[in-house]
Amino acid sequence: MNSEIALSGLLNIAVHGATDSADPPSTMNEPTKAILARQPIMNRQSECVGHELLFRNSNQGATSVISDGFACTNTVMQNLISEIGVDSVLGELDGFLNCNGEALASEFIDVLPARQMVLEILATVELTNELAPYCLALKDKGFRIALDDVKELSPEVFEFLPYVELVKIDWPCVETSQITAKLHATGKTVLAEKIETREDYLSVREIGWDLFQGFYFTRPQLVKDTFISVNAAA
Repeated sequence: MNSEIALSGLLNIAVHGATDSADPPSTMNEPTKAILARQPIMNRQSECVGHELLFRNSNQGATSVISDGFACTNTVMQNLISEIGVDSVLGELDGFLNCNGEALASEFIDVLPARQMVLEILATVELTNELAPYCLALKDKGFRIALDDVKELSPEVFEFLPYVELVKIDWPCVETSQITAKLHATGKTVLAEKIETREDYLSVREIGWDLFQGFYFTRPQLVKDTFISVNAAA
């Protein structure tokens, strides 16, 4: 427990920046709410089994511009763990969190409830031999690993499948029947994302995909909590 508290403190510094306790708190910055967005993940029985957790930097936008993936992941973790709370955001459902290579290698990941979290490797991350050991170590801790925004079963993706449990596929950007058969043959859960219409949903159900996500079910919903102060250097 003490190590988790210490990591949470380090995560707070990573997100908001270090402060000098001898200096009076700044009054120049307007307070902001702890905020993130979540979008449900549905199963074939139309039950919500989890939420993708998304970075948001204002109380207004349904989307946000991502300039630093590691900082955005840290902010989502900080708001989830320290500000809003896992129970308030997820309850007993799974949380899906976008991660770049730096986030996967970071000790900050350890503040998360491992057996409740699916860590999504962003499509911009190179699937290298150097990344694989981090995935194995995280799986040993109880995390599940997913590949995000897969558009085709490239040789690089296929070779990396032993390190993941789940593959999120952009609909309708792939040879669906072929990729589904190959992924199910290797024991992977297949999640269809960007499902925007009932026709999309019926199509991917017929193909045999396992989980579903998209605007057809709901757009990302903002989750907010009490005000926190933001350091000027953050």
